Amino acid sequence: QIQSSNSIFDAVIIGAGWAGLGAAHSLKQNGIDNVLVVEARDYVGGRSITSHHFGPDNPVDLGASWIHGAHRNPIQELVKRYDVPFGRAEGEWKDTAVWYDCGGDLIAPSKMREIKKLRKGFMKYMRRRQKNNEPDTSLESVVDDYCRAKGIEPGSDEDHALRWILDAEIVQEYAAELKDLSLKYWDIDDELSGDDSYLAVGNGGGYSSVVQRYAAGIEANIRLQTKVTKVDYCDANCITLTCQDAFTGEKCEPIRAKCAIVTLPLGVLKAESVTFAPELPKSKQEAICTLGSGLMNKVALCWEGMEEEKIFWPMDKEWILHLAPNADADLITEFYNPCSFDPKQRVLIGFVIGEAARTMEAIDDAEIADRAVQSLRSIFGEDMVPPPSKVLVTRWEADEYSRGSYSFQKVNSLEHSRRDLARPVADGRLHFAGEATDEKFPATTHGALLSGKRAGRAVVSQLKSKPSQ
Repeated sequence: QIQSSNSIFDAVIIGAGWAGLGAAHSLKQNGIDNVLVVEARDYVGGRSITSHHFGPDNPVDLGASWIHGAHRNPIQELVKRYDVPFGRAEGEWKDTAVWYDCGGDLIAPSKMREIKKLRKGFMKYMRRRQKNNEPDTSLESVVDDYCRAKGIEPGSDEDHALRWILDAEIVQEYAAELKDLSLKYWDIDDELSGDDSYLAVGNGGGYSSVVQRYAAGIEANIRLQTKVTKVDYCDANCITLTCQDAFTGEKCEPIRAKCAIVTLPLGVLKAESVTFAPELPKSKQEAICTLGSGLMNKVALCWEGMEEEKIFWPMDKEWILHLAPNADADLITEFYNPCSFDPKQRVLIGFVIGEAARTMEAIDDAEIADRAVQSLRSIFGEDMVPPPSKVLVTRWEADEYSRGSYSFQKVNSLEHSRRDLARPVADGRLHFAGEATDEKFPATTHGALLSGKRAGRAVVSQLKSKPSQ
């Protein structure tokens, strides 16, 4: 059992997502058992959460869905250890994707070759611009420059096709629009080799199945429904957390520890819903300000009990992509099909990014579902797509414990922004972890986990270098 509220812990960790759990495991594996993890939610995992609203055969990951690069990936190793089902995902550019034009017809191979050639030309141009060491600018301005250089008229079919393909490849991946993404620091992170893994397949699949089992070994050290409102590190010997019950709002006893690890999402740090005393160093405040917090929301549609012969989408294709008309911003252009891994599933998941996702958060579920159905009918025909039996919609920016999906390098952010965000303060007593702090693998669950382990090891060193008090 964790110690009573008037104890001084060796370490307290704010957040029970992948970073927080990784930090706690690292501490305990190094003989530091007097550890407390505080989490505002009533579950562990943070933005890794699986819904079973559609029933046990149709799990839906509301946040993280993929393991990116399965080879020597610590999350993939946990999946195998716990025997959690998964599917090997191949991405939009493989044969597992199907592409439709504005009229809802399959894009002809010759047209697809033209689009891919256009994409290849732009990517070469963008890489050259990156190497020029010019002042930073947005990817959108680079697209505009490329189109002018190539004589591509604004609003033309070629212009529309290029922006659509970049939306599928870049915007969807980074959860940020081209106007916000930095040319200078785009794609500077590392990638693990191997295919991606998709977890929400089969009965027992989903990210929650992995993270809950990972947390099981330290559950006595976790305190849920505890919202931190202030981190006070004025005292050279003790860090004090001011907390309240996340549901009742009642004030809790302060939590004191020799060291602390903050794993709050970047969006929460930006919102300043947790205060620090004294204020965080200027370099850290600058990092919080200049890094971008991306937004990706999902619209999951379920046709419960639909007979196989009535399934209107291609069951064997992972991705369904639509070159929607320019004028129709309400249409969702990218859907994921878990049925390609698990034939029992009757679910399609649409993705909405950036400003469209923010606008969507103010709309009720019924209207969002109607837009998603209309998007599918514009591909497969009015009579082919029945209303779904159930709908799930995420609103990650409205979530006060996330305030967004994951981080990205914004225009005019700095090369060392993530390093500054991760850097300890208070003579090594206050540490920071989370996907936004990881320079190699940001915006991934394995990046979050590795950052937590890194912070945990640093706290072990800090505690062992100081005499017991």
